[in-house]
Amino acid sequence: MIRKNCLIIASIASLLAYCKTPDNQLNDNRIFNIDVENCKTLIDLKLSDLIDSCWLIPLETTEESVLAEYIRYIHVANDYIVIDNNEGMFLFTKNGKFINKLIVGRAPDELSISHSIFYYDKEDLIFINNRYTNENKLLCYDVKSQTFRPPINKCLTNQWDDFIIYQDSLIMASPSLLNPDQDPNPYAFFVQNFEGNFLSGVNSTRMFRTNKQEELLQRMLFYCGDQNIHVKYVFDDTLFTLKGNQLSPYLILQFKEAQDFAPNMTPEIGDTRSFFEKNENYSFLIFRIATYEGLIPFKPGAMKAVYKNVYFLLDKSNGEYGIIKSYIDDFVGNSQSNENESMSFPTSLRNNRLYVAYRPNELMQKESSIRLNRNFPESLYSHYNRIKANLTDTDNPILLIGIPKSKFLIPR
Repeated sequence: MIRKNCLIIASIASLLAYCKTPDNQLNDNRIFNIDVENCKTLIDLKLSDLIDSCWLIPLETTEESVLAEYIRYIHVANDYIVIDNNEGMFLFTKNGKFINKLIVGRAPDELSISHSIFYYDKEDLIFINNRYTNENKLLCYDVKSQTFRPPINKCLTNQWDDFIIYQDSLIMASPSLLNPDQDPNPYAFFVQNFEGNFLSGVNSTRMFRTNKQEELLQRMLFYCGDQNIHVKYVFDDTLFTLKGNQLSPYLILQFKEAQDFAPNMTPEIGDTRSFFEKNENYSFLIFRIATYEGLIPFKPGAMKAVYKNVYFLLDKSNGEYGIIKSYIDDFVGNSQSNENESMSFPTSLRNNRLYVAYRPNELMQKESSIRLNRNFPESLYSHYNRIKANLTDTDNPILLIGIPKSKFLIPR
């Protein structure tokens, strides 16, 4: 893990020569410094502390739209909701009515079992990166017309680890962390246009070690939704803000000891790694510091990695932060503490919303708690009562959509 308490702004002369940075990205020069090892502030957090207003959306259940337990991606746009899992991509209206789905398969317009997507809100387009079929192209699905547009050629045809739509007409992508090419490209990330032409790239300055002790280049991941785009090396701790032709530190995690060697892909006992939400809201940021503690038996013939997780809440309005000691979803009454191996929180979206997904049996089992915990507007409970009148255990999830509060009271 490469850690430095003081980071020098990295100038990147060749980055995005064809791009124009929006004015609202130039006015925000905040740098958050988080002393993760000496933080004494403990926070007892509730869902109602995070949400200013909220509403429920039951997802329609039909023979075609039954959602499996595991869901890896949810995006709530202005007029549509997209749900992505191992079986395919499901489209619903903003009120939860089922529209159609794209299935996993081997046909040209079907999804690979391993795929990633990016929802482009401005035009209601879904860009799909199939890792095992059509891997040299991005599929482009028009949600309004429910048809595929012509695919977009990749300027670099090896696998991509991450990608976003940038400045409306550009694609920003990071190459695969494990690049099989004999002459791998040097980029932490690069930019191409919709015609498949390479525009610019940022050379990687970080290394990591594989399980075979080979040193390879780290790549960068993208974090979207705030007024800026943020990027981070896969095994590093610092979030950078992308501004025009340079990267500047945005969030720096401070540790007592700096480690200047290439991190290992497989952690060693005592190694720590940081994890951030893929999407940000304007108000707060929840992130996790995980310390690897080793392997324990999980089931016959299998081992499970164990991490000690510490969760932090950052108030972006004033830079105050603290360790989340406990979290209560005070709509249904679920409680978690930092003694648990892991904790779950509302998921932020790029459009300054967040969501919580409830399975019907969870709401039905928590009926008494919902009646007692009245920390939300009465209209929310009235809507819930109308939903539960026709609710069954096998129905699709119910989404709670919220607008984040602009400020929090984090004790000093």
